[in-house]
Amino acid sequence: MKEIGAQEIFEYLCSVTKSGIPGFVGDQTLRFKSLAPVTEATIENVSWVNSSTDQGINLATSSNAGLIIAPIGFPCEKFENLNFITVPDPKLGIALVTEKFFKTNKKTGVHKSAVVDAEAIIGKNVYIGANAVVGKCRIGDDTEIHPGVIIYDNVVIGKKCLVRGGTVVGVEGFNYVKNEDNEWQIFHHVGGVEIGDNVHIGSNTSIYQGTLENTIIKDGVKIDCNVVIGHNVKIERNAFVIANSVIGGSSKVGEFAWIAPGSTIKNKINIGKDAMVGIGSTVIDHIDEGAQVMSRPAMPVRKK
Repeated sequence: MKEIGAQEIFEYLCSVTKSGIPGFVGDQTLRFKSLAPVTEATIENVSWVNSSTDQGINLATSSNAGLIIAPIGFPCEKFENLNFITVPDPKLGIALVTEKFFKTNKKTGVHKSAVVDAEAIIGKNVYIGANAVVGKCRIGDDTEIHPGVIIYDNVVIGKKCLVRGGTVVGVEGFNYVKNEDNEWQIFHHVGGVEIGDNVHIGSNTSIYQGTLENTIIKDGVKIDCNVVIGHNVKIERNAFVIANSVIGGSSKVGEFAWIAPGSTIKNKINIGKDAMVGIGSTVIDHIDEGAQVMSRPAMPVRKK
């Protein structure tokens, strides 16, 4: 098992931290094998605490971690037998360290049980997992398609994306209109799905193809598990959509908007940039940029 040095971790965090100057307290010669929760860590582990409050201090007091990533201002001098790196945002720090030093090696290639259309365009270093089905689509470099994912025709997925198991992308949406006999006539979809770069999609999520235009998900968007994205929806870059949420057809979600778990957004609704929809909310009207709403139906709790 590869060991990572404390000095190597510190130098890396110094190189990627843009605000504030990381500090080191302790022995930089130590080496570590893995990560662990602060209350379970041993001398071979790196861990973290998120605050300088009594709770954070108590967690460190009970820890045997070899190295703790803590917030700038943490009272490291109180702990003679512990080693600390202090950074502006410990959660970001441990995330960066995990990505750089401890992440499991990324898989590449196509599993033998996967079905990939002969006309699909697959980029470099792509992983397509067991029992995945990939239609006539385009998948960018370094993207991971996990087991059981189904990607229909006319889908474009960018670079460095992650699609977790059981998700369906490009399925025909739920769209009907009554005919002259008062019966439901299906409105077949002919649009596609466009997904930008560095988009993450959780397991068992459904993203519907557009009716005549495309459903569009911009760069950096993060979508959790069990989410439904309706036809013609447009999600701007770096928006967050969390588990069990439903976004109705032709709605728009602005940049950096936050859709909390279990939210339902009516079709043709606009969610403004930096807006926040609270947990379990039902949104039936447009939400302004920077506004926060919550409840059923969602009611304003703050305006920018």
